[in-house]
Parts: sequence; structure tokens; C-alpha cells
Amino acid sequence: MKKVISYICLAGLCTFLLSCENKSKSKEDKVVEDAVKEIKVVEDASSSSFGSRYNYDVVNELYKELLKEDKALTDLEAGTNELLEKKKDTDESFNRYDSKSQNYYHSAQSHLNSLRDSVLKQKYSSLILKSQEKYSYKVADLLKIIASSNLKTLQIEDLRKILKLTTTLAYIEKYQDKAKPDKEPFNDINKELRNKEAEIQKKIIK
Repeated sequence: MKKVISYICLAGLCTFLLSCENKSKSKEDKVVEDAVKEIKVVEDASSSSFGSRYNYDVVNELYKELLKEDKALTDLEAGTNELLEKKKDTDESFNRYDSKSQNYYHSAQSHLNSLRDSVLKQKYSSLILKSQEKYSYKVADLLKIIASSNLKTLQIEDLRKILKLTTTLAYIEKYQDKAKPDKEPFNDINKELRNKEAEIQKKIIK
């Protein structure tokens, strides 16, 4: 059903675009037209995985076309991606640093567990525990900053989604205004259907 609806939507968009073929195209027209060319419906509707049947995202397709037309928007996206990659690299440097300490304490605990002398085990377990506590204190400030940056990353991702929606909304609304079908053909069909209904009813034996 979704596939049929998708084809109907595409047919409507294409009909509208063809009707404007001989007119000079505005920036918005070009964006919508190019997006239609990019929109695809996966043909294998018999796939056992419902999620893999369709690849139809008008918002993403319109946004990709907008990026081709709007340099400022393209620069914003590129800058955001670059910053997020930089954050990823920064986080990785801490992860490498932290893993060495965590691995050490894990290994130390294994050695302590192998001690047969319970007095020695208790004494040096306390020593290792104090070291772990000192380490936790050393990295507390970094962990706080990382937690804050993780939250900011999530907020930025949400804002990017909102940006995508708000920038594409104007274009789909423009299409809706310009491509809305005239009511007359629908009224004509409705009238013909009523007439046909009456014609059939006359033939029904009472």
C-alpha cells in the first residue's frame, strides 16, 4: 500500500513539474524537481524484512537538493560534521588513556586474588583501592566535561533534524500550493458517479 501511495505521490509531482516545463524555473521549483528524481522506492516488495522494502524519504531528498543550492547551509553542515569528528577523536584519546588504567587495576585485582596470605591480600588490596580512588579523582573533571559534551552532541543532532524539517517545509508547501489539482474534474467525476448510480438503480427490479 505504501508503495502505491509513493508512486501516486511521484506521479503527482512529475505531472506538476512537466506542466511547468516551458516556464522559467525558480530556485524552489528546481529543488523540488531534483528531489523527485532522487526519490526511489525499493522494488522488492516481497522482501521478508519490512524495514528493507522502502527507501522513501522526501525530507532527506529535498534537504540534499537544498544543500546543492545553499552554500551557507552546506558550510554549516560541513562545519558541524567536522566538529563532531573532532569530538570523536578527542573522546578516543581519553578512552585510550582510561583503558590502560582500568586494565591495570583489573590485572592487579587478579594478582591480589591469587595471594594465599589473607593478611597480605587485605593490606595490598587497600593499597590498590586507594590508588583507584585517586585515579577517579584525577579524571573526575574530564569525565564531567565529556558528559557535558555528550549532552551537547545529542542536542545538536536534534537541532539538525529540526533544521532539516524547517528548511524543507517551505518547499513542500510551495509545491502543495502550485500543484493542487483543480476541483472541476473531481466534481465532474462525482456527478457522473451519481448519474451512474441512478441509472443502475433504475434497472434494479423492485
